Amino acid sequence: MHLLDRSIGNLISWPSVQEVHPDLIGKSRKMPTDQSFILSLFREACCWTEFQQKWMSSDTWATLINKYYVFDSVLAFTGKELLASINNQKQRHLQSQMDLKTNIPFDHVGIFREKHRFKGKSSYSWFFYATTKGSSPLRTEKKWFECIVNAEQLLNKVITRNESTETKNVT
Repeated sequence: MHLLDRSIGNLISWPSVQEVHPDLIGKSRKMPTDQSFILSLFREACCWTEFQQKWMSSDTWATLINKYYVFDSVLAFTGKELLASINNQKQRHLQSQMDLKTNIPFDHVGIFREKHRFKGKSSYSWFFYATTKGSSPLRTEKKWFECIVNAEQLLNKVITRNESTETKNVT
């Protein structure tokens, strides 16, 4: 897989992060995707303006990233794997920035998170909001959880070769 390194503008080759165990060749099981790979794709996706200014669930984010950024189904991941990557203890600094509510510094990562338990459900769901770096979520008259989107328009969009190439060049 190739990614564009924005800091120097060069294509870099991402190592194959999933290797199939010899006993599993020909079977549908795969090894879990590397957490640093998932996190890097998530952070890249958060920079894309079409994904910004929306509260979306971890499952929606994973589905969007798999559709727009992951072109090998072996590397696809779930919202649960995305959450595990973000909630990893090595990511404490990122978590603390995502949890900020006020006094957003100019060098803020531009990603926010909230958890919400819907009425009648026993567990919480995590939601993420992306903005430009140093910005905070847009203020609305509604509560944040009333603004959750399922990104149907982005998920149902047919990606042409030209758009696919543009997305690959963005990452």
